[in-house]
Amino acid sequence: MSDLAGPGGARIPASAARLYRVHYVDCRGQGWLPDSMVPWRDPWNKKRIGGKFGAPFPVEAGTNGLVWVELHVSEDAKPGDYKGSVDVTVAGKPARSLPLSVTVWDVTLPKTTTLLTYFELSRDTAERHALHALHNHRIDVWRVVHRSHGLGWKDGKPVVQWSAEYDGVLDDYFSGRMFSDGVPGKRYLFFAQSWPIYQLLRGRSDENRIAILKQYEAHYKDKPYVDKLAWFFIDEPNARTLKRCVTIGKQIKEHSPSIKFLLTTRYNKDLIGLVDIWDAIINREVISWNAPGPDPYRDEMKKGREVINCVTVNSNAPTSPNIFIHHKAMNTRIWPWVTYALDQQGIEFWNTAAAPSVLVPKKFGGNVWGDGSLFYRGLKEELGIVEREIALPSIRLKILRDGIEDFELLALLRKKDPALAKKLCHRMVQETKDYDKSFAAPVQHMSWNWNRDGKGDRQVPGFVIWESSAERLAETRAAVAAGLSGRK
Repeated sequence: MSDLAGPGGARIPASAARLYRVHYVDCRGQGWLPDSMVPWRDPWNKKRIGGKFGAPFPVEAGTNGLVWVELHVSEDAKPGDYKGSVDVTVAGKPARSLPLSVTVWDVTLPKTTTLLTYFELSRDTAERHALHALHNHRIDVWRVVHRSHGLGWKDGKPVVQWSAEYDGVLDDYFSGRMFSDGVPGKRYLFFAQSWPIYQLLRGRSDENRIAILKQYEAHYKDKPYVDKLAWFFIDEPNARTLKRCVTIGKQIKEHSPSIKFLLTTRYNKDLIGLVDIWDAIINREVISWNAPGPDPYRDEMKKGREVINCVTVNSNAPTSPNIFIHHKAMNTRIWPWVTYALDQQGIEFWNTAAAPSVLVPKKFGGNVWGDGSLFYRGLKEELGIVEREIALPSIRLKILRDGIEDFELLALLRKKDPALAKKLCHRMVQETKDYDKSFAAPVQHMSWNWNRDGKGDRQVPGFVIWESSAERLAETRAAVAAGLSGRK
């Protein structure tokens, strides 16, 4: 790839580009689809990754050879249009030169995102590298380490055995020392770090739970990051366990008030004043036909509560935001847009565990490809030159990062011109209960359930629709950037 030449002799060096070889993966029943990405260079030692999965690579007749070019533009780049080329060689001989053009707007994305992200990182991922890779894609994880404080007993009562190493990791995470760019993490959940403690918190003994809550409160209440901590040990309660959530919420408020309470559930009046962070499934518990809709959550935010949303696990609904390989890329890109349109503050995703290998995608449940996985395993035995396992990104991770950047641009524009930000977001996402004919291109209706009306099944429109045209998305993003930079 050449340098990119811009206005007044400005240049974006070729070294600002990162190249990936994109692999097709076999989503049985859906076909071979492009998703896994192998960098041309090992992120640990910077050596070229060759072999079966790296570059250079053969392209057989009748097949595609895909290369993903990712350009990192520095903050001091001069705004304007830049042009260069990507040169393709075959057997060491020039074969084709492809023109490359880039428009740089006079807008700088903030290093720290305003969109809160709660993404689970399982221990079966190349943990350290995946953590930093997520951070570089503007995504925070639920937790940074899987080792935690221990648990002992004295006179029949639980006693937390504090780990200085664990607290040191939290200090590094929230201070920014953990990452090369110095940007700190924003949230952290106490979730199953220590299985014995987790079991006590979830258990039926109020006495044991209260004892743990009191000890955590005393240990963390004076930490500078205490306002970024949250309890999470009840997941998607049903009607039977909801009463326990009310009891537990009251115990947290009384015995551990400095640490927030996150609950993955829909809005419920019995939980008002107890839940600090609402985490509802966006296409089932926020905006489907039988859900409360976005307004009750807006009321909670006015009271200082935090509202985030998650996408469903094991749902093959084509009209919902999701991160599935075999669905449209727009379903992933639009998720932060919908979150912005609903005035919500963050997104949550379970899980970012790695798929088994470079070419084998993760399958969750009976019919969903890619659910619960944003990485592939870059195994040493498969990639050859790498010194250790690395976390290989997916196309979906890149698309989600673009959506998060869209959210940040809208957030910046809202500070400058709230009316324009709302208008431009409305080009892509609208709240409605009816099919909106104002969109020129087909729209996606977000809904979950099917309503039997005596004449067969029909899908009931939800509270939100979005534009499904990639061209309209590009035009809208350019309009947002123009509104920020003053350039038309």
